Amino acid sequence: MPHTMLRSPDREPRTENPKLLLLLPLSLLPLLSSCDSDPSSTPDADAASEVQPDSSADVEPEVAPDVVEEAEVEEEAEAEVAPLVCSDHNGISADTEIAGSGPTLVEYRGYIGTEAPYQVLRVQIMGDNVGAVEPGVYDLAGTTFDTCEVCVSVLAGCAVGPCAQFFYPVSGTVEITAVGDEGDRFAAHLSDLEMAEFEILPDGIATEPLPDGEDWCVADYEFDLVAASTHDAICARPTVPCLGETLLDFSLESCATGEMVPMSSLAAGNKALVFSMVTGWCPYCAEWMARMVGYQTTYADQGLAAAYVYGENVSGGPRPTLDDCLAYADRYGAAHEDFYLDHDGTYSFSTTTYAMWPWLVTSDTMGLPWATIIDAETWEYVYTNQADPDNSEFESTMLGLLAP
Repeated sequence: MPHTMLRSPDREPRTENPKLLLLLPLSLLPLLSSCDSDPSSTPDADAASEVQPDSSADVEPEVAPDVVEEAEVEEEAEAEVAPLVCSDHNGISADTEIAGSGPTLVEYRGYIGTEAPYQVLRVQIMGDNVGAVEPGVYDLAGTTFDTCEVCVSVLAGCAVGPCAQFFYPVSGTVEITAVGDEGDRFAAHLSDLEMAEFEILPDGIATEPLPDGEDWCVADYEFDLVAASTHDAICARPTVPCLGETLLDFSLESCATGEMVPMSSLAAGNKALVFSMVTGWCPYCAEWMARMVGYQTTYADQGLAAAYVYGENVSGGPRPTLDDCLAYADRYGAAHEDFYLDHDGTYSFSTTTYAMWPWLVTSDTMGLPWATIIDAETWEYVYTNQADPDNSEFESTMLGLLAP
């Protein structure tokens, strides 16, 4: 079956390629709609006593003012080296660390927490900067996702889907000590990092400070890892299920009711759950819809469940309505309760592609219609159709799960 091709974005999940919102995320670009002090010396006590004026001499002592001035200098020096203290968050200690390197992205991620909601510190080199950034010290003051050469950020309140908070540097430096291709070291040292909370603007890339937002200080942080491939690094993230791994539960908006439905509920009593990602503009989705509705008619009694994820209208564009989604279902005679809307107002399929990493290392692309098979009894991600354009493997995998 021909596929409408989509280029992999970087998320937090998709996090993980050109500047985006993975930011897939994983910081996030949209899916492309294409069918294809040194201390001052102080006189010691003995030396000072040698130059003290005779107490009987008729002179005005000038020692006190000098002492006061020296004390003031010492206080100022102490203030300059005082540790950074933010009112909201101070310091980071990662529970899980990964590093990856590819043609369009070199990144480090330090995860704080292993279950949602978690936080993550990211150090990224993206796009045209890959290969151009060499070891050295880089000023982070005022850098955000749309302006950075070496991009440093902290994401907080993360689960399946976009994170709740984004922090970018107000001041600080990063010293890159090693950077290279897959199999090479990626090492860096962050110093005096003060970060402010930002909001992501509707284009998904630009940012601006969030009024009354929180702050985050990281006085000292360093890492030194051997970089895997970008794909392997993404799949090593504790929050991004890839092919062969067990999914985390996630919810989508029911087109029939407008309510958020946990996808794990679809697995109850079934053996195989198929997710199909479709849009109104994709010419090959029509063929797939007819085929999938036929599968449902034939195998529903044997434990087959389906979830159709609708992301865009005929012309792409803004977030579809629930009525748009139901009209699409009616076009193919599919049950309304099997349809779900996935568009966060900026990105289509923003939750689904976080929950089930669709891109494979061999091509860095995926296609629409995109189909995934989940073992409904174990919640394991067992198939994605990028590996099988003619869908013969899809059918054999599905029937294998449905067998008595």
